Amino acid sequence: MITMLEEITNLISRLVYSPKGFLIGEVKNIDLDIDNCRVDGICLVDTNERIIENAQNICVPYRWIQDVGDVIVLRYFPDRVSIKETYAEEAEGFY
Repeated sequence: MITMLEEITNLISRLVYSPKGFLIGEVKNIDLDIDNCRVDGICLVDTNERIIENAQNICVPYRWIQDVGDVIVLRYFPDRVSIKETYAEEAEGFY
């Protein structure tokens, strides 16, 4: 029997693609809401600099996920992501 924790950890290292088929990045961490027993998001590293400014690490809301298989496909992702300086500084120690 596979537990929920095992299923969640299986997301680590999966590649994530936009709805248009562009590689966005790789799952490095999972953002969990322990109080409500749910996954809030997936945190990505090695992001595509053509889509994400300066190839910054980002977190994507879990509700944006369309399908999980060998890779993760999102149902929504903006064409281009710009990172505000204040957020970039706060996120440096996130991973």
